[in-house]
Amino acid sequence: MVNAERAQDYMLGRLDLDKGFTLDDGFNEKVVDPMNEARPQERDFMDRQGGPYPSNKVKEDLAEIRRIENLPDFEKQNTSSAIALEAATAFLISNSKYNILGENADARLASKYDDVKRGCDVIVSLFDEESEDEPVLFALDVKTCDEIQLARKLSATLDALDRGYHNSVEYYVDQNEEMIGHVDLPKFIFHMPAESVDFLQNTIIISPEDRSDQQKNEVKIFQADFVDKIKMQAREMILYILTKKFSVDDNLTDDELINWLEDNMQGDLAKRLNQAALKNIQQYLGVLSWMTNFQQKNKLPAVGELVTTFFDARFVQALKTKRTDNKY
Repeated sequence: MVNAERAQDYMLGRLDLDKGFTLDDGFNEKVVDPMNEARPQERDFMDRQGGPYPSNKVKEDLAEIRRIENLPDFEKQNTSSAIALEAATAFLISNSKYNILGENADARLASKYDDVKRGCDVIVSLFDEESEDEPVLFALDVKTCDEIQLARKLSATLDALDRGYHNSVEYYVDQNEEMIGHVDLPKFIFHMPAESVDFLQNTIIISPEDRSDQQKNEVKIFQADFVDKIKMQAREMILYILTKKFSVDDNLTDDELINWLEDNMQGDLAKRLNQAALKNIQQYLGVLSWMTNFQQKNKLPAVGELVTTFFDARFVQALKTKRTDNKY
């Protein structure tokens, strides 16, 4: 239940929300607190703590956080809904009662450095315990912002792709709690309206036996929508890179696109794309393949088949429009 006194303080500007809590004490206890406890702490990565980094590097990163937060144009996503969405997403992936991406998936809030410096809110790991393959990793930049901020995100994302920029995080902890440190990984932008976040938040904290029929279906809808939006965005990122050098059929199914990429990765793609673009495609392909397989295996609805959705598709639609306007 929302803490009325805290909500009033927030509305009157007397309370600056931080990553530690939302306005809902029950949600904080069940979801936000456990997710914050699992969040990587930069100081734990110091070599004197058994971590991979010299102490000076970590201290410099902590100083960089303070420097960025003090910039006059620093935009801090500190609404109750934004905090709730980040925590809920990590919780629904990592909690054994939900496991919306299956048992071989882990998610945790990103370190404060990776949040502030790299714009990463949640880090997701998809792994196969019976395989020696590296896990499929990706980051989420979770938003409940307005269209203007989404447009800025789109512009920044495309600019990064054009420059061959590789997104990365500095403080990655794997599913075995090993402090790995720096990893390169793709990042996806997700936007959910605040009212949808509030409904999801209430659904999670209500006991299963007390949920309405609509609420019982909410987690399944969230799962299907989450998988579909990740897959859609991975596909669009790949096609955006490809269409600068290739004429690509928009009507290719996901399976056909995956097969074409795998068949040509060492051939035409390697010849006509630079190493930066090729690496980005390989990272997005890993996510596209995993999500496509998971969607098919679990018979999840695909785009257009969901009656209602949580995530806003405007970012993906804008990305597709930008890509088709600049076709090869």
